[in-house]
Formats: sequence, structure tokens, C-alpha cells
Amino acid sequence: LDELKCWQRSHQMSSWRLLSSSREELSISLSLRCGQAFGWKQLPDSSMFIGAIEKLAFALRTTSTGSTEYQVLNTSQAYTEDQAHAKLIDYFQLDTKLGPLYEEWSHADEKMKVITKALPGLRVLRQPPFECLISFICSSNNNIIRNTAMLNTLRLKYGSKLALFKGENIYAFPTLDQLSEVSESSLRGMGFGYRAKYVAATVSALAELGGASYLNSLREVTHEEAIKALVQFQGVGRKVADCIALFSLDQKTAIPVDTHVWKIACRDFDQSLSNTKSLTPAIHDRVASLFQSRYGTFAGWAHRLSGFLHPSSLQLFEAHGYATNIFFTFT
Repeated sequence: LDELKCWQRSHQMSSWRLLSSSREELSISLSLRCGQAFGWKQLPDSSMFIGAIEKLAFALRTTSTGSTEYQVLNTSQAYTEDQAHAKLIDYFQLDTKLGPLYEEWSHADEKMKVITKALPGLRVLRQPPFECLISFICSSNNNIIRNTAMLNTLRLKYGSKLALFKGENIYAFPTLDQLSEVSESSLRGMGFGYRAKYVAATVSALAELGGASYLNSLREVTHEEAIKALVQFQGVGRKVADCIALFSLDQKTAIPVDTHVWKIACRDFDQSLSNTKSLTPAIHDRVASLFQSRYGTFAGWAHRLSGFLHPSSLQLFEAHGYATNIFFTFT
């Protein structure tokens, strides 16, 4: 009985608190559903999301006025209420004002002028590096829905349960220690396919390099040094490395380049890029340089917006009630 009471005390919820007063500065619906993080779940028929950042479980909601509120779903001796608030500020990078950046990008590009108006509050997240590393190794040749489901099985099997909210269990992403005994065969049995080999090898290699602290140290190096460090892990090529660098390692000019981004650069920046038949490292660098020259210090954030200039994003636009004929302007 005493153990049960102790568990209940450790899983008490806080009251709702304000995180952001403006939809223009933070849209959780856009920021959490655009393929940069895979651990958040939107509750049915609701503007509410639930998920975890390291050992803290949160509920987030958008109010009728466009503000964002949050609730801490589990108390922890390791975090005070103010520290939990700071964790969210850091995760959504709310110390960086989005309005001036949108204004800068809209002046640089007519297409961005339209899309910044259509998609207010889309932020790049600052995720825990280990979670981001494993998530994007699994994203290779995958879609958002399947990758989310795959990573959820990893949480359920190896992560710690943090909270129960509205009938939904919330688990932390497993730590490196929790995955230390994971095998390729067990991951294949969980549906990871060929990625199982990469995840198991990366866990082993990272442990030898010094663990999570090694990844965190990459926040202090140059973009070139971060990419060089990341591609040593199995399953991490240049695009995946740039995703990890942008979404967790403070590399704000990192441009993840795939064929879609290459086509945008061919169409909008330099038509001569279309003369090349494959996405070579040199073309990758050229495309990234063009984005950086046009959009400046936060080019990686602008790149996140440009990713919506694609018919595959039509369903997301419609879900938010935006005019889908925006795509016909850009194609």
C-alpha cells in the first residue's frame, strides 16, 4: 500500500500553465506533426498532444485564442515546476522569436511570403540528441506514420512508463543504457527490418564513444565537424546527419537535402542544377549553400517551411483548413 501511494504521488499532474500566448510564435499542431519528432500523439477530436521530453511527460493544448498551454503529467524529484517550464522553452526554442524570421524570409522569396502567412508558428525543435539519432536512422525509406509506430514499439518495450493520461500510457524514449542489451534479432522481431542492424550497431558504437555526453558535445562544434561525427554511425548518411544536426544539435544552417529539396533548388535557385542526373555530395553542398545564401543564419528553419511546398503535404494543409490551391502557385 505504501508503495502504491508513493507511485501515485510521483505521478500527480500539475495545473495548466501558459507556454506561448501567440499562434504566430508557436503552433504545436504544425511543429509536432511535420516529421521532425515522432513521440507526440494528438488525442482524438482534440487540439491536445501528449508526449515526453526525457523523463517528463507533458500534455499540450491550443486554446481558442491561439495560445499554447501545458500540463506536467508526472512529478519528478529531478525537476521543479520552473525547470519543467524551462524544458519546454528549450525544446520549442521559444527564446528565438519567430516573427522577425518569418518577416526576413518573406522578403527574400515571393513563395515564402505566401507560405509564412499560411503556416504561422512552425518551429524547429531542439530534441534530445540520442532520441533524434535513433529516430532518424529509423526514418530511412519510411513515412511519418510507420516511423512513429516503429519508435513507439521501442518505447513500450525498453522505455520507462512516465504517466497515464486520458487512458493513454506515456513512455520515455529509452536511454542508451536501456538499449545496451538490444539485439538485431529482437529489433527485427519488432518490425524494424534492415534498420535493426543500424540501430544495434549505433547503440554499441555510441557507448564506446562515451554515450549521450558525446552526442551532446556535438552542439559545441561546427556543422562540418558534427556531420563528420554523425556519419560514422551505421545508417547515417548525409541527409540523415543534417536532420539530426538541425533538429537536435543547434546547427541552424543545416539543410537536409533529398530529391524533393533538390528539385526546389533547381526550380527556384539555380536551374543548372537539373543538368546533374544524381544527387552527388557536390550537388548536396551546392543546394545547401543556395538555401543558406537566401535565408541566412536560420536557413535550416526556413528549409522546414519550404518542405511544405509539395503535394504530399496537401492532407496536412487541408487538416488545418488552409487553402490547398497554394500548391498550384508553386508547381
